[in-house]
Amino acid sequence: MSQSIYTRRLKRVKKDLLSGQSSAVLLLTSADQMLRSRNQYHSFRQDSSFFYLTGLKYKDLALVLSSKKTAPVIVARKKRPDLVVWEGKSHDIAKAASDLEADFIETDNPEKEILNLIKDHEILHFQSTPASLGFRVAAKIFGTPSYERPSLPSSFVDLEKLLTPHRLFKDSHEISEIKKAIEVTFKSKRAVLSKLSSFSSEYEVKCALEAEFLSRGCKTAFSSIVAAGQSGATLHYEHHNRGLKSGETLLIDCGAEFNCYSADITRVYPINGRFSEPQKIVYETVLAAQRAAIAVIRDGVLIKKVYEAAADELLRGLVQLKILKGSLQKLRKDEAYKSFFPHGIGHSLGLDTHDLGNLRGNTEARLKKGMVFTVEPGLYFNRAAGKAPACGVRIEDDVLVTQNGTEVLSKQIPKEIAEVESLVG
Repeated sequence: MSQSIYTRRLKRVKKDLLSGQSSAVLLLTSADQMLRSRNQYHSFRQDSSFFYLTGLKYKDLALVLSSKKTAPVIVARKKRPDLVVWEGKSHDIAKAASDLEADFIETDNPEKEILNLIKDHEILHFQSTPASLGFRVAAKIFGTPSYERPSLPSSFVDLEKLLTPHRLFKDSHEISEIKKAIEVTFKSKRAVLSKLSSFSSEYEVKCALEAEFLSRGCKTAFSSIVAAGQSGATLHYEHHNRGLKSGETLLIDCGAEFNCYSADITRVYPINGRFSEPQKIVYETVLAAQRAAIAVIRDGVLIKKVYEAAADELLRGLVQLKILKGSLQKLRKDEAYKSFFPHGIGHSLGLDTHDLGNLRGNTEARLKKGMVFTVEPGLYFNRAAGKAPACGVRIEDDVLVTQNGTEVLSKQIPKEIAEVESLVG
């Protein structure tokens, strides 16, 4: 992909830095290698905002973007010769910086170079990730008395405030990347479900699913949730030690990550290939709630309206299941559904599964054209209630907000009862 996409993004953010009355500088560093235990580390995954602005997936880099300087600057830590045998040769960062129309500095002391680059600016936009070099540099500055740092920034702003208006709205390239992540998610789920009868536990299904992601050139966007029967009533279930039992349902909440972009899809399947009648009622209730929620989405709609459309359908289903009694009006006023639908209707999606924008659980926010938002109503029963068995049913799709409605980006992933049943082998 052409680096010009990232060059344009840098120029747009630079324009924001120039718009204020005071001189401003952005400092953003690549992700730190996260410690797993002792001297073992998790696999490296680039900081999302760093990738958004540079397209670079390498460690030990910094980006400095100034309202006072013409070009961005990429600072790279010089690799010690003794590390080459362990980690391989350095990538050609100088070429990458040139593609970004950025100046390039390679140094044994990145912190010193960064401090020099951010001098004589009043405002520092910094990342609030404690493990990052960018945060450590910022913390060192604002931990120093002002009279001892007269030439360094005196005001500090979390750079997410600067980048949220950019990252929240997806361009055509980003939509394409998300669609690729969704396609891999679909193909992987289909492959695993076709042999579901050969698995004996949630853990086996989880491992098989994530192996399918890897075999298709993707990573997992988040730790997959594979929850059978009553386990599905735990929203962020992580034990995966329950066996698969005929007659129960299997909730799978997962997503592949393609080139740092996430998919996030939830579906529920009958382990033996056929929903029971009570399971069908629960499933159809949640599906109706999702349809109602998606139907009201358009440019400018309050998330509250999307949430309420789903909640109304869930209430009707809970009455039908003989779990709630009374008039819909009073039940709605009392928010009687919340014991069974305890979470929000969705969240923004992009380079992070819960992407920038503070939309998760924020019912007063508005959806705007160009946002990608998950729509995920659910019903959860820790034990049998009324006609409902102990289970969790959540149906989640990834939706692009358009001027007059939506494009359901994950529409190829079946969710009608007959289609879902046909996938289970």
